[in-house]
Amino acid sequence: MTNITSEAGAMFPVSLRKLFPSASFVSCADIWVQHATDDSRGCRPGSLFSAIDGLQHPGSSFIPEAQSNGATAFLVKHPRPEVSMPQCVVPDVRKGHAQLCAALHGHPARKLSLLGVTGTNGKTSVSWMTRAILEAANQKTGLIGTIETDDGQEKTPSSLTTPDPGTFQALLRRMVKNGCEYAVTEVSSHALDQHRVAGSVFRAVAITNVTHDHLDYHQNYEAYLEAKSRILEHCSAGATVVINLDDEGAVRVGERISSRYSLFTVSLESSSADLYAELIDETFERTRFVLHYQGDTIPIETSFLGQHNLTNWMLAAALTLSCGISIEAV
Repeated sequence: MTNITSEAGAMFPVSLRKLFPSASFVSCADIWVQHATDDSRGCRPGSLFSAIDGLQHPGSSFIPEAQSNGATAFLVKHPRPEVSMPQCVVPDVRKGHAQLCAALHGHPARKLSLLGVTGTNGKTSVSWMTRAILEAANQKTGLIGTIETDDGQEKTPSSLTTPDPGTFQALLRRMVKNGCEYAVTEVSSHALDQHRVAGSVFRAVAITNVTHDHLDYHQNYEAYLEAKSRILEHCSAGATVVINLDDEGAVRVGERISSRYSLFTVSLESSSADLYAELIDETFERTRFVLHYQGDTIPIETSFLGQHNLTNWMLAAALTLSCGISIEAV
């Protein structure tokens, strides 16, 4: 057994044998980790280096630099015979690294009601509306998204829609420390494809829409749709999946939902949706509609302009309703 220690006393010691029971180990029976990084330049004495393949270079090519900076163990996809130090071999290093980050931070998502929003458009609006509804219902809520992050105490500008796994888990951990009950996070298709939220479990997620954008990264629409659908892999048993019935792509994601999840549909067009908004009229100043939910008919007048904003509001409302927030509070 090899102990990997660091100065990061706030981290939780993690046994890789326990975290990855199917992994194989080289030069050791287990590895205990207290500091891990996927950046060889960020290694320090006692670090574990996750050798993630990049677009141009294999992750293993950075092992020598990681060693020179103090790394004493490695998370790899294939055993490296030229490396005499302990190695943990896993099928997907990127996913394994994200799961390790969650464990090092004490699995903070388990101490929050984690709500995710994915889709081509509307992620930011739905996330902000969801936070607003929850806070109006006196539920302290953190936020991770394109414009800002809010850890329940401090709001800071964002640089990525969904940050790297270490930053993501650190933010969730700060939310727990600051007394948040909910965390709302935008989840991009890039983040899902790169497993940035692996190790976290969502209580509810919303699929806004899936259009023919971002094909420069995903190459084709089917690959993009597959990436969006991966958010289902991170949902807890019994989690609610909110689907926009007015978008074909979102509906196709919904068709992949298994019986272990609860489906919640919203629509401006289909009266069969769980949450249906019947548009009455809209002007440059306000929108009037009738909301149909569980047999209730509720007339509403709002300053939201445009049907896309009404759809975004319904997605946010559905997320919060699935968490037990009353329709009156919404």
